[in-house]
Amino acid sequence: EQRPLKLVLVACSGRTRVEARVYSSETGTWGDSISIPEPCRLTSVPVTVVGNRIYCWLKRPGNSILEFNLDSQTLALITRPPCANLKSRNCRIIPGEDGAVGLALFLYPTIELWNRNINSHGVATWVLRKTVVLDSIF
Repeated sequence: EQRPLKLVLVACSGRTRVEARVYSSETGTWGDSISIPEPCRLTSVPVTVVGNRIYCWLKRPGNSILEFNLDSQTLALITRPPCANLKSRNCRIIPGEDGAVGLALFLYPTIELWNRNINSHGVATWVLRKTVVLDSIF
């Protein structure tokens, strides 16, 4: 038995906005174009799926992550935590605690694990969850 497949195409259109479309194998069609008027440039870092949301790094604007919500079919920009040396080459988007999105920041000899928490008023903050010292593991 084959399960339905959804494919999400994300593109920066003329560097003036970011767009997404979803293909459904159930209907065999592409959905409507979803966009936000934000100049952007995608990175080549693989996307991360956390629950019903897809996350990808943006080169521009430099302090943001693109979030696509499959359920509500919406796009949003998320500001990264204010860390020095935070670049997509030394940081990965990961599942955080309680279904939230998180980050793993590799700064040898440590790895910092961050969690994006949203309070009851809808305000999001990044919280350093844990620091792992690699020398103590090896």
